[in-house]
Amino acid sequence: WWMGADGTGPVTVEASLVQEKVLNGSDGKVAVALTLAAAEVEQRAPRPVQYTDLVVVLDRSGSMKGQKIRDARQAVLQLIDRLTADDRLAVVTYSNGVNTLYPLRPMDARSRQQVRAAVQRIYSGGGTNLGGGLHRGIETLMQTAARQRQRKVILISDGLANKGITAPAALG
Repeated sequence: WWMGADGTGPVTVEASLVQEKVLNGSDGKVAVALTLAAAEVEQRAPRPVQYTDLVVVLDRSGSMKGQKIRDARQAVLQLIDRLTADDRLAVVTYSNGVNTLYPLRPMDARSRQQVRAAVQRIYSGGGTNLGGGLHRGIETLMQTAARQRQRKVILISDGLANKGITAPAALG
């Protein structure tokens, strides 16, 4: 399922550096962003529709300033447009603290409009309590019954945790 030597195949991988500089006196480690892209797969047999409970956990810390927060907001807005009225969505944001911006609700027309407006008002600032945001996102899903639904948490972050839990192994 990985790409062939010629760069083609069902799944391709693209890697890029997240940061271009290394702080003098630091451990010298840098982060790499990996993007996986899968080729279209032909559907063989129709499957019953399984609706989704989705919690987006969005980093709005100071390190997300500028283009990063604009791209993050745009990603969430595009995701909202792809949900059906039977899917449910919650949005959690975090910086120094954690905020449930929008509780888990079905994405009917009114909810869709409300959550879009709330997402468009997200701004960056403060530290990065990634662990707190992720914990709240998982708790949000755990407070409701699965009822034959897909349950997903999507974390949107530049990954520079500096508040609360900061160790990558502990965050994982």
